[in-house]
Amino acid sequence: MVIDSAKIFYQDLKNSFKDLLPIVVVVTFFQIAIVRAMPENFSSIVVGLVIVAIGLALFIRGLELGIFPIGESLATDFAKKGSFFWLMLFAFTIGFSTTVAEPALIAIADKAAAISAGNIIVPTGQLLDQRLEFAPFQSRPADQRAQDRQAKQGDRM
Repeated sequence: MVIDSAKIFYQDLKNSFKDLLPIVVVVTFFQIAIVRAMPENFSSIVVGLVIVAIGLALFIRGLELGIFPIGESLATDFAKKGSFFWLMLFAFTIGFSTTVAEPALIAIADKAAAISAGNIIVPTGQLLDQRLEFAPFQSRPADQRAQDRQAKQGDRM
């Protein structure tokens, strides 16, 4: 049992490294071809990649052992019942909750924005502010919103 689990984890770990390989190749290419310098903290980068691969392998194994069987069982049961409504509601709820449960993507985007000083990637908070500016249910008066827009346009010039 332990040997089988170790073999499965080893396979998951190999797959994690395969999944990370394209990212590593692209970053390495730009580091060598464009920047033309090795990063100062190369050893910590390698350790970080190994930790990411192990975490990804554990995460995938956990999904396959815990979450996927439950989802497959529920989907099969809903399909057997023949209730299209409940099956679609279940699918929507799973999709929505998966999206909400992914704050790591927002954290990564914010970190990338911080690294680029907002020049390449806009922080998600700023995107949210820009979207809310056009929302019909603004709590600020219309003249205050107009003044804010004029101030922003003045900053751009």
